[in-house]
Amino acid sequence: MLKLLLHSATSSAVRISIQQLRRFSSTQLPNTFSDKTLGSALRVVAKRTALVVSLAYVGNVTANVDATITNAQSQQVGVAINAPIAIAIHGGAGTITKANLSEQKELAIRSKLQEAVTQGYKALRAGESSIMAIQKAVVLLEDSPLFNAGIGAVYTYEGEHELDASIMDGQTLNAGAVAGVKQIKNPVRLAYQVLAHSNHVLLTGDGAEEFARERGIAMADNRMFDSQFRYEAWQKAKTKQQQD
Repeated sequence: MLKLLLHSATSSAVRISIQQLRRFSSTQLPNTFSDKTLGSALRVVAKRTALVVSLAYVGNVTANVDATITNAQSQQVGVAINAPIAIAIHGGAGTITKANLSEQKELAIRSKLQEAVTQGYKALRAGESSIMAIQKAVVLLEDSPLFNAGIGAVYTYEGEHELDASIMDGQTLNAGAVAGVKQIKNPVRLAYQVLAHSNHVLLTGDGAEEFARERGIAMADNRMFDSQFRYEAWQKAKTKQQQD
């Protein structure tokens, strides 16, 4: 099965059959066509629909396929033909000793990581773009108190949470990031908005939160990100600093 993902700035989704693709193209496409003939047809379609074409990989395929044009801001064309996909995830950096990690907590961490990577993988298998799939995976980590992101984030000296997130599109190398935000429920969602809907790479603090409101990003009270484990670590760090 061939799946064509033509990303444009339009909001509508359109299904295009190979027969329709032939009508768009000046190239006569046979029932089985090659990289060259399909590539030529796609370029004509792209030209007529004001899309920018970046042909990734095309093998021999049959005419009995559908193509789906979906909405995205990257203005790229990706072609996947039963291609292998992969996703990797990690739960953050830092030193976790066995003394501080019970078997129960280790199982909980591994379970949540598995849930996140499975969520992202399913999205990829369903044909979603990698940049959308990874947001779904990271949101699960942000919503879990087990990781230093979102709920469960470390405290500042003043007892608040300042959150960061970044995201990059591997095809275009465009990136978006936010830093020092206090009221964004899922910072990775806002980082994507910076990438897709701004002229900037990084927004911070109040400016980032103002942009979030403009984009309709979910907000949250800073206390939402509290967790007992991080609170105890914060108290311990403050006590040690005062003793020093």
